Amino acid sequence: GAGAPGGAADAAPRAPSRGYDTSRVALPSGRVAWSPPGDAMHDAARDEPHRPMEALVNGGFELVADSTTEPPKYGAYWKGAFTYAPGVPDDLIEESDAAAGGRRVLWLADDRGPVVQKIAADPRWTDELVVTLSVTARAGGRLRVVLEDGPGRIVSTVVGGDAEPAWAVHELALGRLFVETHGERPVPRMNLYLAYESPAAAAAADADGPSVAVDEVSAVVPMPDVRPEDLARTVAGEVRDVLHTWFDPPADGGLGAIDPETGYPVALAFDVETGELKGRATTLTYHAVHKVLEDWLELAGRAGWEDERARWTPHMRPIVRSLLADNFDPETGLPRMLRRDGRTMDEQPVVVGSYVNFLDAARHVVDDAELEAACVAQIRRTADALLRLQSEHDLPPQQVPNVTKLDRRTGVFEGRFPNWYGHIPNKLTPKGEIDTPRQYNTAWAVVTGRSFWYHLFKSPSAVMAAWALDPREGDLAGVQRALDRYDRPWDASLYDLENDTDDHYGYLCQDLLTLLRRAGASMPRAVELLQGATDHRLSRETGRLDDTVWIQAIRLGTACAGDSPRAIKGVLGLYRLPPEVNPVSSGLPLYRDALVELALNDWRGRQLTTGDFTQAFFQHWEMVCICFKGTYQGDCRERPLSEWDGDVGDIFGGPSISAVHAQASAYAVADEAERRDILSRLATLDYVTRVNLGRRYGTLAAVPKEVGRQYELPDKYVTGQSRTSAIGVVYVHSWLDMLPLLLGLEAADAGDR
Repeated sequence: GAGAPGGAADAAPRAPSRGYDTSRVALPSGRVAWSPPGDAMHDAARDEPHRPMEALVNGGFELVADSTTEPPKYGAYWKGAFTYAPGVPDDLIEESDAAAGGRRVLWLADDRGPVVQKIAADPRWTDELVVTLSVTARAGGRLRVVLEDGPGRIVSTVVGGDAEPAWAVHELALGRLFVETHGERPVPRMNLYLAYESPAAAAAADADGPSVAVDEVSAVVPMPDVRPEDLARTVAGEVRDVLHTWFDPPADGGLGAIDPETGYPVALAFDVETGELKGRATTLTYHAVHKVLEDWLELAGRAGWEDERARWTPHMRPIVRSLLADNFDPETGLPRMLRRDGRTMDEQPVVVGSYVNFLDAARHVVDDAELEAACVAQIRRTADALLRLQSEHDLPPQQVPNVTKLDRRTGVFEGRFPNWYGHIPNKLTPKGEIDTPRQYNTAWAVVTGRSFWYHLFKSPSAVMAAWALDPREGDLAGVQRALDRYDRPWDASLYDLENDTDDHYGYLCQDLLTLLRRAGASMPRAVELLQGATDHRLSRETGRLDDTVWIQAIRLGTACAGDSPRAIKGVLGLYRLPPEVNPVSSGLPLYRDALVELALNDWRGRQLTTGDFTQAFFQHWEMVCICFKGTYQGDCRERPLSEWDGDVGDIFGGPSISAVHAQASAYAVADEAERRDILSRLATLDYVTRVNLGRRYGTLAAVPKEVGRQYELPDKYVTGQSRTSAIGVVYVHSWLDMLPLLLGLEAADAGDR
């Protein structure tokens, strides 16, 4: 163990309670230095450690599309390299002659347009970008190589033109050429175009006409070279900064945003530039910053940081006491919202599982036996209420009168809801009434008898929390009933490359993994559900990553929502479940390789032309809003908005919380070389976020209006950046999930929570 910043380094470590190896753990010291944002892309010091890294998603052409298969097999990453018409197995990728080793190469000619590939890089070193490729020309064909940066500025050069078909390697210093042309470094994201250019005089004797073939394309650019302990030190400093800012009074340099007596927030947020408190908290409950505090104390306990536990545990106890005293209905035991004036909000639905999860984690860190026992008792009481309600509302459909109706104007179900079809809703009022507005996810599924929807296992997971602490007869049967009701036809031929990977599958993973961490081997049906859903994305039968639908999709730059790491964590969860819980795919190499590649593509898909990272939908490496017409989904810009049925998701602008989670998932399973690359990506993400969004008291959030208009987002999403959002707390919390891995505490659940 180690002392707090400025404290004794030889402080006696706390005996680890869960068997974690703390011999290599030292508490990072020092606060994060902050300076006002400036033109740091161009002013940043050039002497930071960095190393050359491949910046293309994939430089080769080994993957060939084949639309004749079922489902269709998608191709390599190069946009424009394939057509997908039925009966056309491939387009621009062809087998070269035997003299070249029979490899697959890219052929370009007069009737073939350019192909494009994304380059994602750290903005500090883009002037050092070097593109290398092998080229052979036929009948004088030439290759035009174009580099385009985010603002749309370009540089280009021509290679090839030889009469003899001999392969030649060309090394192009495009970063230096860009600086010479435009006077400054290119701004990521960058695009690399390869296009055929007609020679001045074609050789008429060649019946095939002029053309050019390309292979072995790479784009090398320096990236930060950081050590895990250095990044851990930065993360720990940011966590302590957030806690200090929120919990400490102004006299001690904080903002006093948390009431020290009750633990309730005084304000929901504050101005990230001035520190002025904003959004007075009218509803009393826990805040995102309490989750940061909870997880920081949990980590401090595992790592033996006694001074950190002593410093922050007193701030945890008041909110736990307040929640237990005020935020659970005394009659039903279900959670409730409370107004600041003391009035309860009996009609307001609450996510039951969230309160249970908070108490379940808090009981480990309050360091108070009486308070811990009270948490366990409340978890048990809430679970009993859920099981009682499930039993009361589990009726045969033929015995239930049709007493509900949908107001199509408002989208709200009205009437009584006597049947839950075996489900346990995630949202209930404190009196046990179902959350009825249609827009609230599971209510729609439950009251219509639908067999699947979002969040259907949040409440069953809460029951399993009680079972793990104080098992009662009926716990497992109630959860099993809810699991048996879930019936999703995971049909790969109908695979939705955006919404399904993210929403239905992602939420299913998130909730089932929480359940399984409590259930152990007692719930094989939960493993079966999670495994079945995953098999249609990463089929175990193929044995090859290249043949899985999910990997093929992300290599195309397919539209993918910003919170896709929730889906990625499903793969990590299956991979890391013990063999006795998951005998099918625990430790499966296919999953390990998929996690590494999914994280790489997730990171590269988030870099916009402004240098910001985003959590928006992206498609073909651009930020888009996805609209739907019937079962078709596409870029909203494809047709006037009035012709669509609607859009499928919001646009979220940095800081990119999900990008950190994606890298954490890969880091948990990566080898040493892969981890080094992941650390470089994380360091760049942190740098870009601080430069573009960082302010004294947090970070800006959402997408700037000019960026939204640049990408032609629908008006309702062009809202501009917020100075008062508390999103910076959630951003820091995402890094806190990464911290145990950086410190070598790899027995933790960090990365798959």
